[in-house]
Amino acid sequence: MSLGGYANCVVDGRSRVQCWGVNFEGRLGFSPEDPIGPRVVEGLSEVVNVTANGQWWHGAVLRDGRLSTWGSGRLPPRIEEGLTDVKDVALSIFHCVTHRSGRVSCQGDNTFGVRGLGTMDPLSAPPGWTLARIDDVTAIALGFRHACALKRDGTVWCWGKNDVGQLGDGGRSWDVCLELGVYPRHRYLVRCSPLPVQVEGLSDIVQVSAALDTSCARRSDGAVFCWGDNSEVRTTDGLRLGILGDGRPSDERCAVPFITELDRSVYPPRQCRSRPVRVVGISDARYLSVGDSGSCVVRSDGTLACWGRVFGCDLFLDGTPLGFGHPTPVPVRWW
Repeated sequence: MSLGGYANCVVDGRSRVQCWGVNFEGRLGFSPEDPIGPRVVEGLSEVVNVTANGQWWHGAVLRDGRLSTWGSGRLPPRIEEGLTDVKDVALSIFHCVTHRSGRVSCQGDNTFGVRGLGTMDPLSAPPGWTLARIDDVTAIALGFRHACALKRDGTVWCWGKNDVGQLGDGGRSWDVCLELGVYPRHRYLVRCSPLPVQVEGLSDIVQVSAALDTSCARRSDGAVFCWGDNSEVRTTDGLRLGILGDGRPSDERCAVPFITELDRSVYPPRQCRSRPVRVVGISDARYLSVGDSGSCVVRSDGTLACWGRVFGCDLFLDGTPLGFGHPTPVPVRWW
């Protein structure tokens, strides 16, 4: 099963894909109306896994190693040309797949070097799918403008935007990329790396997850580590701590972007962790998922624990008000 921001999909017992949710621009793989319940995506069979968390796209890996995608007004699902031996797919503003050989291929906008080609120029990357400069990869996770890959040796390597420590390298990557803001004069340089850099202090990792500007990793013994955006979360008893789950104040500030045409005070330093911190109270995680405003783990006893901020809906199912949250993991209480 894969849960997206507006649409969800699952591989059923007959190796088909069924989707439900908001069907904007064909995200669900069929005609525009929103179904009441799951419906089969026509034209797909022998599906191994499905990913439904892309901005506009969904993707299904077929048993023969090909990738089929749909959404963004493209129907029916179509096979991605030039891709073979695909093991898994991750979708964001850009998209990447892992191959059974351990290589990684990416396609889409190359801003901040997110395709791992070694170039930071978004216009210089060739169209279509291209191999990233990394190998021996078993899994990959994508944030908004960065990627993190788990290698066979249990280490984690990340590339792309690094303005709030998304790459977990302690701020050692000093390449800079041009970012264009919403307004014409909002042009500034931010830290990035167009090549994979190793996340500091992590070994024996078995799962990696990412969303927006945050990344987390699960170690084989059940411990969880997170890095990147560490914005403050307000608790109902008045505390203000970081959202990464380490239970400490968000006291690290990442470098201010170098503003080229605007007053620097417009962009104050952002709260971050440029190195992984251990999530407190979690030593038995069996599955990890990072979301846009919070993260959750399934524990060894089958219970769910989450931390982060309530944004739009109550992540914790405990009546936590909008804008508040829990800076350390709390059990989710089911009805």
